[in-house]
Amino acid sequence: MRFTWFNLMPWPDLPDDFRTRYRSVWVDIPNRLYDPVRGNAIYHEYMDQLEYADSLGFDGIGVNEHHQNGYGLMPSPNIIAATLTRRTSRAAICVIGNSIALYNPPIRVAEE
Repeated sequence: MRFTWFNLMPWPDLPDDFRTRYRSVWVDIPNRLYDPVRGNAIYHEYMDQLEYADSLGFDGIGVNEHHQNGYGLMPSPNIIAATLTRRTSRAAICVIGNSIALYNPPIRVAEE
């Protein structure tokens, strides 16, 4: 059995009344709910967690793309995967969900 660490990198600071005030966290979440200073800190924390998984002995580190919504702050998984290769040495970097439709030209997915 193999184990992969995966983190959607969700935005942790949605207001308590989010479900009643807003329609979705997916497409039309208001930008005003994002604090760039907090965003910088949480992004570093999430990257540290992904890197730490390597030192804990996880077989893989999973990355995906959700493009800055409430579910996940991770943009192109290719960029995150490339970043992780600098600070990990053992775990496989697993790109889970690379949306070809979002790339123009789509060949970028293969190239990256």
